[in-house]
Amino acid sequence: MKENKSKAKKSLQLLLFFSLIMIFNSSIQIVINVLEDRPNWLILLLLIPNLIFIFIAIITSLDLVRKDYLTVFGRVDFKKGNIIKINTIDGEYKKFWVNKDLLKDIDENTEIELHYYKITKAVINIKNVKSWL
Repeated sequence: MKENKSKAKKSLQLLLFFSLIMIFNSSIQIVINVLEDRPNWLILLLLIPNLIFIFIAIITSLDLVRKDYLTVFGRVDFKKGNIIKINTIDGEYKKFWVNKDLLKDIDENTEIELHYYKITKAVINIKNVKSWL
């Protein structure tokens, strides 16, 4: 689990890094347009991506700092590519985008234990508990 947890952590750190780069880049564009006396609608248009990148940076930072994750027990109902759909014990359906390395030993109708970060839903680990007969 530690290896998979570090992969999820590294991917979140990479997302945070690129978000911060994009925040810096779009902030520079906004400052340049303000100094050039460009129209206000153009400056407002440039603020939209900046706000999106700030939101992404805040969410990934919260998951990385808090280090809290949830555990879900359930059965894999659907598996296609990177996407799995899990029927949890309480009857809810949850959809996750999972790294293909984690899906090697998981088949449909398999009972699993899945660990994921609370806010970003980045999957940390999947354990194959047993198959339903």
